[in-house]
Amino acid sequence: MFGHHFQDVEDLPSTTNEEIIAKYRKGMEMHPEAKPHYLRTLAWRYSDMKKYDLKLGIQYEMIDHFAGKDPLEDEDREYMSEAFLYISYTFKEKGNLERALDYLKKNVEVAKDKQQAFVYLAMFHKENKEWDKAEECYKNMLEAPSKYGPQYNQAHWNVKCYYQLLSELNVLKKDYKKAIEFQEKCLEIEDIKGDHHGHTYYSMGDIYRKFDKGKERECYLKSITCFEDEIAAYDRGEKPADQKSHNIDPVNFLHNCYYNLKDLYYNIGDMKKSTFYNDKIAEEHQKSFDDPSDNSKEYHESCVADAFVEAGKYKEALEIFFRHLENEEIEENYYDHYKTIAATYYKADDHENAIKYYLLMLEMDEDSDTALLELAAIYQDEKRYDLSKPYLERYIELYPKGNARAYSALAMCLD
Repeated sequence: MFGHHFQDVEDLPSTTNEEIIAKYRKGMEMHPEAKPHYLRTLAWRYSDMKKYDLKLGIQYEMIDHFAGKDPLEDEDREYMSEAFLYISYTFKEKGNLERALDYLKKNVEVAKDKQQAFVYLAMFHKENKEWDKAEECYKNMLEAPSKYGPQYNQAHWNVKCYYQLLSELNVLKKDYKKAIEFQEKCLEIEDIKGDHHGHTYYSMGDIYRKFDKGKERECYLKSITCFEDEIAAYDRGEKPADQKSHNIDPVNFLHNCYYNLKDLYYNIGDMKKSTFYNDKIAEEHQKSFDDPSDNSKEYHESCVADAFVEAGKYKEALEIFFRHLENEEIEENYYDHYKTIAATYYKADDHENAIKYYLLMLEMDEDSDTALLELAAIYQDEKRYDLSKPYLERYIELYPKGNARAYSALAMCLD
């Protein structure tokens, strides 16, 4: 059971973060059998509070809890996998790639879902341009079901997905023709999900963009046809292709089609149709928001606001974002609201208010990479290089391997 709800624990006071943390610690004392559940919940809380060192400590505590247990239950493996992945991520952020890789390998050993574990390992090698090792991990991903038994994401990490991943790898290697060859292999496969190949043609268009504009447009048009055919079939009452073997929510199916069509029409320069599908996105999310049975109202309303931003309706978007800020009960979560509001003001060319909310982000997290970079960018836009310079210097000091453009931007400040 991943959800543990004990009334004696739920009745404890939990207004402030300190009370919530004390509540979970007390829960571990009162119900030691549910310790992993409470440790996971504590980790989430520390993440919300941006206390990442404390979250890291929880991950080590989680691993210690399962030390020596044999055999491990599936639930135990999921808890441990989360811990190994976060520790690996932390080492990677600190530049200790050897230790990061070590914990990713530990994750492969313990994870119930070996396919996903091999994907994470491949991503690490890909980021470090170790192409052959990444390709080997993808091969292990494909073979995992036959070696370890049925996998959680087996329907997703199939042969077609394997070819798509190899295609992406060859794009990074700048071998675009080889990348296209793997996408063409995808088109030959009758995917177990009944895929209509819209995503494959979309990917091919993105690759052709790098060396053949004519083929790029041809593939985007084929992708558009696939997605619009799916919508037409849905309107006729037919089951979406992805639902032939999966219980995919038809609402999410429509959202996926509309998002892809919005971007595809933008890519071929048809702004009228792109705007049409952006409006459809807002319309569908508004329907979900208005549905009394829907439990993700803030998410759907945020998507409506994002569509407003896309359409240049900044005032309407900000009304929603500010309402979410006013309704926020956890002070530590203000940061993410400030980030969204600041970005919206920046897109609206309201630099004064954008600066105001990026500064509020810095008050909450003085090392915020986003706030430092965006403040520098705003002042550069205004040619106020003296004000941009300290933010760039701070960013480079904190994140020397971060956005490479920070260095060229700083050079402009020094001229």
